[in-house]
Amino acid sequence: MLWMSLLYGALVIYGTLFPLSEWTPPLLGWSNPITQSWPDRASRADIIINVLAYIPLGLFLALWLRPRLGLVVAVLFASLFGCGLSFVLEVLQSALPSRVPSLLDWVTNAAGTVLGALIATAFDPKFPVGRMLLKWRHEWFDTGTLINLALVILGLWAMTQTAPFVPSLDWGNLKTGLKPLGTTLRHPETFRPADALSVGLTLLALGLITFHAARRQALWLFLAFSLAVLLAKVPVVGRQLTLEVLVGWSGAMFILFALPRRTPTGMRLSVAGAALLTAYALSQFKAGQDPGTHAINWIPLQGQVGTLVGMSDILETLWPFMAVGLGVRWLTPWRWRRSVMLVGGLAIALLAFTLEWMQQSIPGRFADITDVLLAWLGWTFPSVVSG
Repeated sequence: MLWMSLLYGALVIYGTLFPLSEWTPPLLGWSNPITQSWPDRASRADIIINVLAYIPLGLFLALWLRPRLGLVVAVLFASLFGCGLSFVLEVLQSALPSRVPSLLDWVTNAAGTVLGALIATAFDPKFPVGRMLLKWRHEWFDTGTLINLALVILGLWAMTQTAPFVPSLDWGNLKTGLKPLGTTLRHPETFRPADALSVGLTLLALGLITFHAARRQALWLFLAFSLAVLLAKVPVVGRQLTLEVLVGWSGAMFILFALPRRTPTGMRLSVAGAALLTAYALSQFKAGQDPGTHAINWIPLQGQVGTLVGMSDILETLWPFMAVGLGVRWLTPWRWRRSVMLVGGLAIALLAFTLEWMQQSIPGRFADITDVLLAWLGWTFPSVVSG
């Protein structure tokens, strides 16, 4: 939790002060966000972004501090830290001409931090919810940091499928969510096999990781979980369920249940890693709607700062490489772990860079050095947090 707090805190600071090259003395002096007037109009998307952006910070800090300071003090300290960090960053934005300090931003950031810290209480065994989660955790999964990381990876995948986290049961929105499915059923020639293969490989890998992390037969649990996440795309504004997704899910479930139970662990995790890398590569060659081609962007996080789509893009790149790094970490003897982490990190960075470089010739793709950095970070993270 300490590493995750530091990493996420650095990401928040970078994103809030981006771009870092515009520093100029504030003409009107340093602004105090508390004295700023409330905006006449507030974008719902901006509010959601500001709240969501600080929830992980409050959650990670509270979880790290809880065993050291106690639950109440941990929640209080994490909340105060997040509120103070947001306040300082809003003040510093006075020296960035392209950024505007805002009372609404500070309030929503503070609310996100407090909400994240309060969510941490759900993991405390002193409360009924915490006891229930802890009991469920011990009944189904082995113990250890790497197992916890496997569960985090499953959660990150679920988040990428349900972003921007705004559900609507409006009939028009539900029809929009199912429209691609109906269109492909009426016109089978529009079916995209590469998309179905990418989804199937991803779910196959996640299922194999779940199998390794579980202390009991968990394939039915993973089947229900993955199907629920995919079906949840329908009511989420801006998300859609496709036939390719359902075909990919069906294929992955068939392989998982047909795979012999005594398949060696090394083979399972190797297949999972290869499946994830293949699925990621397939997704990088999918042409976009823009008919033009674009040169690679060399400024980290330039296209991801300040939007829900950008936050989702970060997670979509980060978690697959975290899963690959986790699988390799499981398989590597302790004496080789540092060498494997360094050599593997270089190989992952080169692979990601090659894929990004090739995207410059694909219409509608936006090559970005950020994906290379996230791939390396995801690979390295399991080795760092587990020692």
